[in-house]
Amino acid sequence: MPAAAVPPWIVEFLLLGKSHTSHAQRYMQDGGVVADVWIAFARDLTAPVRLLLTPAEGTTTADMAWELHHCLRAYRQDKIDGPFGVIKYREPSAVAPLENLVAATVYIDELLRVILPLTRWWRDKKVGPMRDLSVRDARVSALLADEIRLRLGDGSTADAVNRKVITNPSPEIDHNVAAVVPVAALVGLIRQALATPEAMADQRRAKGNEAEYYSAWILANANAIAKAAQSDFVRPLPARLHQITAKANDEVPEPGAIPALIQRVFLDRDAGLSNFADALASTKADAAARVFEVSCKQIVWAIIDSGVASTHPAFLDWAEVSKQGLEKKAGHPDTLAKLSRVKATYDFTLIERIRNLDLSDPEPGSYEQKRAIIAVITDLEKLPGKVSSPEWRKLARDCLAEIAAQLRRRLVPDWRLIEPLIRIGPNDGTGLPSDHGTHVAGTLAADWRVDGKTVLKGVCPDLKLYDLRVIPGTGASGNALRTTEFAVVAATEFVQFVNREAGAS
Repeated sequence: MPAAAVPPWIVEFLLLGKSHTSHAQRYMQDGGVVADVWIAFARDLTAPVRLLLTPAEGTTTADMAWELHHCLRAYRQDKIDGPFGVIKYREPSAVAPLENLVAATVYIDELLRVILPLTRWWRDKKVGPMRDLSVRDARVSALLADEIRLRLGDGSTADAVNRKVITNPSPEIDHNVAAVVPVAALVGLIRQALATPEAMADQRRAKGNEAEYYSAWILANANAIAKAAQSDFVRPLPARLHQITAKANDEVPEPGAIPALIQRVFLDRDAGLSNFADALASTKADAAARVFEVSCKQIVWAIIDSGVASTHPAFLDWAEVSKQGLEKKAGHPDTLAKLSRVKATYDFTLIERIRNLDLSDPEPGSYEQKRAIIAVITDLEKLPGKVSSPEWRKLARDCLAEIAAQLRRRLVPDWRLIEPLIRIGPNDGTGLPSDHGTHVAGTLAADWRVDGKTVLKGVCPDLKLYDLRVIPGTGASGNALRTTEFAVVAATEFVQFVNREAGAS
């Protein structure tokens, strides 16, 4: 485990355990940042995490992405002080919107100082006004520090013993402080872990019960953790956050409040391939085929997977072969490509690059923007089965320039511009990272015949298919690239687009 890390069980205790003497507080159930996100950051406090964010009511993903992109950019341009200064190099935030969510690569301090203040939770708990009050009235921040000490098990400090004599500003403030305690305690713990990584490492090297050692360390450092949290709580937020204008349909914020743009924050988790064993039998499709005679030739189904070898003979449209009298040429490559039931292939593994707000930063038509666009086009040309041409490259440049323009206008990019960029022609699957997608497509729709005899028949042997690829291969370094939920969600949104274009309800 990295030196700057916090064990997951501590994160779960702070966020999901009891945080006040009168009630149990489960911060993660009322919106905001889900526990898995905190745990992912805790594993290495200096490493980035790819997140998925959903917009608050009344906010579009395009608006949220635009504001988040510029808030993160402004934050990184300022001097990052304190324990978070140990993060010397930062990967691009790569903010990319879909119709329903936004992806971004962020670091722990950016989660705390940029994303969290933009959440609905922050707004509903009135954390902003409470922070401002804490600057003017030390009793509020003292109350927060005492609550944190008590939560960490330290009830022996003078402040904690005399807690009852502290005059609380109001019952509402007391309640809001209690709601903030789990996150504030975790912030203090993170700051202390970054400031004293050697001490944390010593605890990991010690022999015996890990939980006992960490519990002892937390108890011994409870006062320092509470003070670190108290200091961070009254720290001014990045100025760019206060420049965000509330939407017309949003309520007027209180003094010190920031418009809520984010409803929830999730991990952009890795996606993978599942294993199948005799899929026809497990889905009872073999029994259904014996009982029912159903044709699916009017249905087009999307296979969201690693890719389908569209010219494989299992996907030949035998009805068209017979209609055109091409039985003798059924195995010819031209016939397999022309009469495949895989009607279209699209590769979503670079969708984050295409919808990325980094394209909107350079001035339109500038050398920097042209270079950024060419870099995306070059990578698109390397997709398995992609056939490039001068005409396609020109089209791609025009489409990416228009996508950048739409992002600058805070619009979600039009799928009609993206479609020609990710479209792949008929192909035999060479270069795909796995045969899994072809296998799944075969289970669903194979009609493989050799010399008139059936080799393999799927659930719906006359079904037409869309091949939507979300599983990437390896990068230039030879390392396997991540498969993310962002790509999977993008593929499902593309299905909605195709249905809308076709006039489906």
